[in-house]
Amino acid sequence: MELEERFYKALFKGQLNTATEILREGLGDYGEDFYSYYTLMEGLHSGLNPESYLNTAGLIKASLTAILKKAYRNRDIKMAKQIKELIRIINDFEVEDDIP
Repeated sequence: MELEERFYKALFKGQLNTATEILREGLGDYGEDFYSYYTLMEGLHSGLNPESYLNTAGLIKASLTAILKKAYRNRDIKMAKQIKELIRIINDFEVEDDIP
């Protein structure tokens, strides 16, 4: 099963931690960079806003955007297209919250 399908199924089931691990394993050389950005952003969010809701999908999207820029810098067009598809998938799952 390809990366996008596995990622979509994990998101559909609401298993965001599993989705994060799928990306970490499936992005090849960019997987560890993705996970480093993800844990950094998660730590910053928890440290700065400990009482607020942790938007895991938003953190995944932000981390994917960071490695997308790296893929473009490296001229890795195939990986950039795959990352853009993953970002599109997560955009489909994001819902605007009415929570202040």
